[in-house]
Formats: sequence, structure tokens, C-alpha cells
Amino acid sequence: MNLAINLDTDTAMPTTFEPASVPLPERVRQAIDLLKAIVSVQPTSLVIAYSGGKDSTAVTSITLAALAELAQEGRLPTDIEHLAVTSNTGIKNPVIERHVGRHLRAMRAFAAEAGIPLKAKWAMPSLAESWQVSVLGGRRQMAWPSEGQSQYCSVDWKIKPIDTLKRQHA
Repeated sequence: MNLAINLDTDTAMPTTFEPASVPLPERVRQAIDLLKAIVSVQPTSLVIAYSGGKDSTAVTSITLAALAELAQEGRLPTDIEHLAVTSNTGIKNPVIERHVGRHLRAMRAFAAEAGIPLKAKWAMPSLAESWQVSVLGGRRQMAWPSEGQSQYCSVDWKIKPIDTLKRQHA
């Protein structure tokens, strides 16, 4: 059974679960067709944020499928390069790092075979902003998720490095 989850727009908490009116394969097809239309109408470089989780894997798969179809149809501009990026905080579980690394290599291979101009890269914090220097070096205390506490680790170890790669890519 397909379910549609309605979210409260203020809290992002599920409000209702109801049977989806459109089956999943049709929704995937709609997403692929929408991405194809966007890239066809306004050729632009797509940046795919990939974490290795199920959500980003689904988004990445749909995006690569759309780009591959455009390439096969001869409608994908070859002078516009796309970017798949993931953050390497330097403190991830090595099993997860290997998993994500395998997926980045698979993306590169798929893109090359399908004729998609794509770079798949790791974004890493600078040495000065790294966990090893900032926390072990005593410059900052480890941030723990709690009310009102700054989540500098997400900004310094993920967002800033990805933003740097995006600027370099542009």
C-alpha cells in the first residue's frame, strides 16, 4: 500500500497518513519528467547533495535517471557539468565512509557510461575547522543537540565545505 504523509508546514511533523492517490512508480516517473523539463527549459548545473541515506539515494537516483534520459535523447547540454557532493566530516563511521565512497564511484561510472557530465566529490572542512583541531585542540566544546545550542558542527563540517565546492563548481 502506498501512503501519502501530510506534514505540518510549521513543525514538519506528520499530521495525517492516507493512501496515496498516485502509485509510487508513477510519482517517480513524474519526478523524472519534471527534472527533464527543468533542465530542458532552463539549462542549469544541478547540485545533488548526497549523504548515503535512503532519501538522498532516492533523489540522486531520480536525478541521474532524468539526466541519463536527456543524454540518450540528445537533449542534455554537454557543456554544463553537474555536481554530486557529500560531506566528509572526518569523524564518520568508516563503514559509512566506505559505503558513500562506493556510491560516489558508482555515480561517476554511471555518468560516464550514460554521457552525463558529472563530478562526484567529497566536501571536507578545512584543517582549522576540523573536529580534530577545533575540539581536540580545545578551541571549542563538542556541540550536543539541545534547545538553543549552536550547531556549529553542521555548519563548519558540512555546510561550509559543501558551499565552497558549489562556489568552485559554478
